[in-house]
Amino acid sequence: MIRRILIGFAVLALGLGALVLALPSLMSSQMVREQVASQISELTGRAVTLRGDQALQVFPNLSVELSDVVIEGDLPGTENALIVTETLRGAVRPVALLFGRIELSSFEMTRPTIRFLRNDDGQSNWQLEGSNLVTALEPNRVAGAGLQLGQFRITDGTLQLIDEMRGIDETISGANLSLSWPTSSTRAEINGSAIWRGEVVEIGASLDQPAALAQPGSTSGVVLSIQGAPLRLQFDGTLSPGAAGESGLPWQASGSLALSTPSLRRAANWLGANVGPGSTFGAFRLDADMNLVGLSVDLTEAALSLDGNDAEGVLTLDLDGYGDSLADVIRPSIQGTLDFDRLDLTAYLDTVRPTTTAEAPGDWRFMPVPNVFASGVNIDVRFATREVLTSRMILGETAGSVLLSEDQMVLGIAESIAYGGAVRGSLSLAQADDAFAASLDLSADNLELTPLLAAVQDEPRLAGALTFQAMTSGEGQTVAQLLETLTGDARFEVANAVINGIDLNTLAESFADGSFDFSSFAFGGQTALETFSANVSARDGYLQARDVTMTAERVSATLGGQSEIANRTLTLSGATAITSSDETLVVPFDVRGTWTAPLILPDLRALDR
Repeated sequence: MIRRILIGFAVLALGLGALVLALPSLMSSQMVREQVASQISELTGRAVTLRGDQALQVFPNLSVELSDVVIEGDLPGTENALIVTETLRGAVRPVALLFGRIELSSFEMTRPTIRFLRNDDGQSNWQLEGSNLVTALEPNRVAGAGLQLGQFRITDGTLQLIDEMRGIDETISGANLSLSWPTSSTRAEINGSAIWRGEVVEIGASLDQPAALAQPGSTSGVVLSIQGAPLRLQFDGTLSPGAAGESGLPWQASGSLALSTPSLRRAANWLGANVGPGSTFGAFRLDADMNLVGLSVDLTEAALSLDGNDAEGVLTLDLDGYGDSLADVIRPSIQGTLDFDRLDLTAYLDTVRPTTTAEAPGDWRFMPVPNVFASGVNIDVRFATREVLTSRMILGETAGSVLLSEDQMVLGIAESIAYGGAVRGSLSLAQADDAFAASLDLSADNLELTPLLAAVQDEPRLAGALTFQAMTSGEGQTVAQLLETLTGDARFEVANAVINGIDLNTLAESFADGSFDFSSFAFGGQTALETFSANVSARDGYLQARDVTMTAERVSATLGGQSEIANRTLTLSGATAITSSDETLVVPFDVRGTWTAPLILPDLRALDR
């Protein structure tokens, strides 16, 4: 009995197999075309045109292949078609074929062009209202009654995103993507690669409940991975769809975000920021909890690293860079606070290290003023760090801010503990027509001069506690032009000042008792100053020194002159008054050299005379 049943099943299977194999030859080409076009049209809600040949194949798999297929867009004209593919191949469901129907369980498009277009009037070509897919995703759909979909694959495809209202025209080429979505109510996964702006990008994404994206207020788990040479991004969290209308909710997402790049400069240029070449803005990494509402992104518990500088904090990114048209452009913005353990600025400052000759390659004076406004991003970031490093200077705890808008940049220092004192101030840069206007407001209290000067001099001669206030401004297209137009004033005072290398009081005593011998005179010792102050003004590319006074027990000195800012050379003259019990001797002197290596030239022979 069992043997007869098995034989019966075998005969039935062979019969069904033979029927399936014979059906392709029995079905007309027109029937195949009509049923395939109808299925695609019902799925997408768009008209389908089959302009090429078709073939129903049995080996190696039961499938249908069509050439030159067009899925029309929501706008008239072939140039506005949603999809135009060179070849469309679909796997046929055998059971449906037994009943004379063509039902595809998978779709593979070879060399398709998929075009998402929004014209100047705000009309788009990708609306799918009325399609089986949209109907299956409606909120009132019976649970579990998902639309059968299957596998979708794109081979060597081209994706175009054109938004004429916002001036966007992006093309993704070489797309090799695979979408697995068995039914509209099950998990969907997409994997593959594509080429965007000359870089190969590996893409992976999954949605736990794709249907939730058509139901405002619903939530689906989502995983997104983008891996490319310029940039790596990983997101793991949830996604909630928005609702249409002015009162509708925006799209929302929350979860963990990891972003990294071997070169932030390269990644920014790739994304269109156009920051230009350079050695800084290299390795970057960001790990944070992300909460997205519309195009506003909050990053909390953020840990980031840039060029070896590590920070923690909170950031908010407003990525809504456009209004309703090109005439209503809004710059994306970054706001937040960052806390650094150490902020090393050496690499950034070394790119504009001053030179002393105009002929030197890359002379800083003839470099154009950096156009920081071209980045197209507004920045409002407060920062704090326990240490600031440069190639020669070390500052202690520092709190400051960076503000950048479309026409102004302000770098502020609320307070920096440095060299036993404190520094405060701001540097601003504003765009004025084709040039830039810069201004500096800087003050300091009780800075220890010896370690401060040691940062720029090999053997500092002056010690004491420096207090100063400086305000200056200039305008130009290059650093040289800024210096040439520099205008401002500064006041310096040094408390408990000491000049090392010469004992002026002992020298005065030798004059008083007649023991001074010029032939045996040697520099040495030190001189404590009762007062040391100076007023300096900037005019026409020069620093003008005036009212420079120093007084000691038996010696006083005055100094005046100028220094060319661009070359940092000194041309100063002064006189030292040496007071004894019955007379006052005046010794003139000159100061030459540079800011980092001043040379004091006293006319000691005047004393013999």
